[in-house]
Amino acid sequence: MGVPSTSVLPAMTCKFFQPLLGMCILALLSMSARGALVADIYRARVQVDDRSIQSQQSATRNALIQVLIKASGSESTLELEPVREALQKSRDYVQQYFFTHAKEAPEVLFLQVEFYRQRINELITRAGAPLWTVNRPQTLVWLVLDDGVARHFLNRDMASDQIEVLQQVFDERGLPLRLPLYDLQDAATLSPEQAWRLDVGALQLASKRYGHEDVLAGRLSRLSGDRWLGEWLYLSDLAKVSREVSANDVQTMLRAGASMVAEELSSRYAMSVQHDREGAMAVEVSGVRNFRDYARIMQYLEGIEVVQYANVTHVLGDIIRLELEAQVGLEQLRAVIELNEQFQVDSKLTDEGKLVYRWQK
Repeated sequence: MGVPSTSVLPAMTCKFFQPLLGMCILALLSMSARGALVADIYRARVQVDDRSIQSQQSATRNALIQVLIKASGSESTLELEPVREALQKSRDYVQQYFFTHAKEAPEVLFLQVEFYRQRINELITRAGAPLWTVNRPQTLVWLVLDDGVARHFLNRDMASDQIEVLQQVFDERGLPLRLPLYDLQDAATLSPEQAWRLDVGALQLASKRYGHEDVLAGRLSRLSGDRWLGEWLYLSDLAKVSREVSANDVQTMLRAGASMVAEELSSRYAMSVQHDREGAMAVEVSGVRNFRDYARIMQYLEGIEVVQYANVTHVLGDIIRLELEAQVGLEQLRAVIELNEQFQVDSKLTDEGKLVYRWQK
């Protein structure tokens, strides 16, 4: 990673550095409602029967499958020949693992596996699959259930089991989940009947307060024999996708919604890595008032997996100019940077291909 020398930071004197340096380096970069940093992309937990070598090998392979889907955003990655070969040698990618028990059921045993981030990313890009960075949009999810008597929203208070499963299937795909408050304000803008009809206008109006562009609405019916029937509707500023689903259990039903979101988002944000790409990209950020701002900007930019380095070239007042070396094109990089709404677009893309932002605290 590139590190600017103190000589190019005349406006940021040492009085900022000492009290803020440790805090800025150690703190995670917070993001707006637009996106979130997903911490466990390269980690998976798989249930096992026992602690035998055979169980470990099978669980490690299944854990690698989960991680590859999360990191690439698509199940089709598993069909690529380099990935299929890697699945036969899944232990080569393991950084650490340990056994753990479920809190709610101590008799249930799991193997938790963490994989080497760099090796996973190299495998995905070598296979020719897109790489989805850990900076991902949050999805707001509205769920309404028809239980045969009435239609009502599913929330943590009345359907904690189903909501826990929803969180689990979103975690499996590396998706940040946001649930509505279901308070009086929500009740005034969206009724269970409107949600059941998948009323696009009402859903968008109710979602506006949360500041999310990505919304998933689901209407579910529980039939006899624990059969489930329903429909999912995904809404964004770029897409409107619906899908009818029938399933034998609620987990499969909810997983279908999470999979739909993952495929849509990864098609927009997963990036095709160009290993032979040459030439730095110019980025300008104004509104940089102190070292805290500077450190958070650099932490975010250099934390993007496809950014090889970010060097400050000039400082003028509250403006810093940088050169970014990245393994993707400018438009793909721009989409990821702007998941963080603290990077406010300050002007349109110039002919020279420079990205210009204003830093919003």
